Amino acid sequence: MMRIQSSVKVHINKFTLIIILLLHYGNVFTQELIRVQGKILNTSSVGIPFASVSTKNKYGCIANEKGEFIINAGLDDSLYFSSVGYVHSSKSVSEITKNNNIIVLDSISYNLGELVVTNAPMETLNSRKKRIIRHGYRMTSNFWHGTVYLNKSLKNKQLLAVRFKAGFRGSPPLALRLGVFSLDERGFPKENLLKKEVIIPTTNKYEWKSVDLENQELLLNQDKLCVALELINPSTGNLILNEKYSPLIGTIESRDQYPVFITNKLNKWVKLGKSCPYFELTIR
Repeated sequence: MMRIQSSVKVHINKFTLIIILLLHYGNVFTQELIRVQGKILNTSSVGIPFASVSTKNKYGCIANEKGEFIINAGLDDSLYFSSVGYVHSSKSVSEITKNNNIIVLDSISYNLGELVVTNAPMETLNSRKKRIIRHGYRMTSNFWHGTVYLNKSLKNKQLLAVRFKAGFRGSPPLALRLGVFSLDERGFPKENLLKKEVIIPTTNKYEWKSVDLENQELLLNQDKLCVALELINPSTGNLILNEKYSPLIGTIESRDQYPVFITNKLNKWVKLGKSCPYFELTIR
């Protein structure tokens, strides 16, 4: 009789422990979220266009062309703000509300001239224009899609320009952001090497885009590199992407290249499929 009672007692304790754990984690996962709306400015009180905003768990959004953003966050959360050319910053939600929802980022001095986005032809490396195809995405959040290059000719060279073919299906067309990344030991993007933002407007016409990077002085110290495009879908727009409303970017399949991809939901870079976004790189 004593053995039976002891067994029942242990069973009840385990059951009670499970209930307590479930209630505890339930409270964690059901943390109250509030709508945080703010504006990201530089030290001259000018909005920083398309700055990135994220929470500790990497969920994030992108500000619009005026630096305005909207994001859902917990009362105890901190938000992280970043933009190429500016010092990254983090603020608690309570601190943001106390400062009238204004976030100011300090700029980094690079002494760079203005970037000009043109469609002018230029000399390129390994051009394969005939293999470019139309490529559509079906996504509901901001994302980067890039190509990793493994080529010994890249090391100790300067990246002068990037050229690609892009457009947009639907209206209004969303802009793209260019990223040039070094790679970590696993072969995934690590650090954006650009010293100044490169924003490329798109139209409903599928066309070549050329970006002059010479004044960014991008000296490559690796024989591998990732070039990627981010679709800028500002949090203030809340646009849902589907087959009828999506970017069109040229792609290619190659043995010495592979595609990488990241979204707010993934929270990390992954390899995806076989088709890479197609870029023509000009190096010296």
